[in-house]
Amino acid sequence: MKAKKKHKRWWIITLSVVIGLVLLYGVGGLIASAAACHAIFGKRASSLSDLDHFPSFYAKRADIASLEKREDVSFLSEENTLTGHLYRTDTPKGLVLAAHGMSSQSDGEDAEYQAWFLEEGYDVLAIDLTASGASEGKESKGLWQSAYDVAAAYQYVQTQDDLAALPLTLVGHSWGGYGVLTSLSLGVQAEYVVSFAAFDMPRTLMKYDMGRYTNSFLEAIGSPMFDCYMDWMAPNGGKLSASEAISSSKAKVFCVQGGKDVAVPPDSLSVYGNKDRITNPNFTTYFSPNAGHHGVWRSDASRHYVETVVDPAYQAYQAKHPDGGSKEEQAAFRSRIDLTRSSELDASLFAALHEFLSN
Repeated sequence: MKAKKKHKRWWIITLSVVIGLVLLYGVGGLIASAAACHAIFGKRASSLSDLDHFPSFYAKRADIASLEKREDVSFLSEENTLTGHLYRTDTPKGLVLAAHGMSSQSDGEDAEYQAWFLEEGYDVLAIDLTASGASEGKESKGLWQSAYDVAAAYQYVQTQDDLAALPLTLVGHSWGGYGVLTSLSLGVQAEYVVSFAAFDMPRTLMKYDMGRYTNSFLEAIGSPMFDCYMDWMAPNGGKLSASEAISSSKAKVFCVQGGKDVAVPPDSLSVYGNKDRITNPNFTTYFSPNAGHHGVWRSDASRHYVETVVDPAYQAYQAKHPDGGSKEEQAAFRSRIDLTRSSELDASLFAALHEFLSN
């Protein structure tokens, strides 16, 4: 009798331990997933003060004379008022709606390609996404938010007769690249779409980042709970796919990918890596083998100048000013950078883009 009671007690203890471990795994995994997402997206992605960040080796809007004159506009995206900057030409041949990458803003380095479109004869509406730049938002919410922000900007354009009458081209980098592409599945109608270093799906990129910044074993055991969290919290479970949006659209799409991009590598995580799955006959890719993620639109000569001249000069500056130096010393260092060389556009890329937009 005592043996039976002891055996029963052992099974109760064992079952309790198993149930406890399962609950710990489930609840703990959900909490860890929520904490990781909140740490990345539960804050502003960028602020206007970031434009003064040192060091900065590349041209920004303040450095580009053609982007001096503009009009500020605003529109709602969900509960937040977003800001856009409208650059006009005398006789526009179209409107470019431009969206920046994560941790950037419209007045940052994305201004380099905005200026090119303006010089090509397009009006340019460069928007600050949620919780970025001059736009409202206490948190950026998630990688999917850019698509909804672009859709909101599109709705604003439709209320402006002069802008709505122009052929529309969407342009975006990384977060913004995903946004302009995926907005095609949210009712946005565009003639052309240009993406730089765009990822295909928020869910898969966020899981990839888990592997980059955590132990791969932890990534493996945490992945199921992360999937549950995404199904629970993210619109469409974070599965809204840019490549599927392209396939379902008739827009002409030009996708640029860097061969040395580690943030959005040229495999299945990127739109470029899904090119064989895309059925849109108007889909075109451009592969830049030496380009990374940031500034994928820049030339090899630009990268060589920064690597061989600017980087060594900055290392010497750091050795001399371990505390960062004064504002005056920082400004003096940046004034010695040839921004024309560090921000030189890839001539072959933009020649191909010009031809694409001409068809």
